[in-house]
Amino acid sequence: MPNATLLEITRHDIDLSEQLLILIDQEFQALSERQLDALEALLGSKQILLKQLDQHAQHRTQLLRHHGLQADVQGLRAYAATQPDGAELLAASSQLAQLMEQCKTRNARNGQVIQANRFVVGKLLNVLQGTSAPTLYNSRGSQTGGGYQRPLSSA
Repeated sequence: MPNATLLEITRHDIDLSEQLLILIDQEFQALSERQLDALEALLGSKQILLKQLDQHAQHRTQLLRHHGLQADVQGLRAYAATQPDGAELLAASSQLAQLMEQCKTRNARNGQVIQANRFVVGKLLNVLQGTSAPTLYNSRGSQTGGGYQRPLSSA
C-alpha cells in the first residue's frame, strides 16, 4: 500500500480488525475448551493480522507527518478538513477505533482466562509434586502453615 490514501488504509484496517475480532472470539472458545492445537493455529493467524495492522498504523503516521501534522486525533481532523472525503475518513477512523477497543477488551478477557488456567494448573502441579500442602485452619479459625506442628496437648 505504498501509494494508498489514508481512507483506503483505514478501510482495510477495519476489515483486518473485524477479522482479528473473530479470531479473538475463536481463541476464547478454544481456551474454554482447552483445544491447544486450535490455539496454536489461531495465534499464528492473529500475529499476521497484528503485524499488518501495525504496518498500516506506521503508514498512517508517515502520511500525516508528511503533511506536517501530528499523528493523533487533532492531526487526523486537520488532514480530513483538507480532503474531499474527509467526513468519510473521520467516520472510518472512528469505526476503526471502536473495533480496536473491542479487540483490546476481548483480548484482555482471554488473558484473564489464560492467567486463571495457569494459576489452577500451577496449584495442581504443586499438590501433585508435594511442594505445597493445602492450607489448614486451627480451632480459632486462623490459618496454619502446611509444615506447622502442633503439640499433642492442643490437638
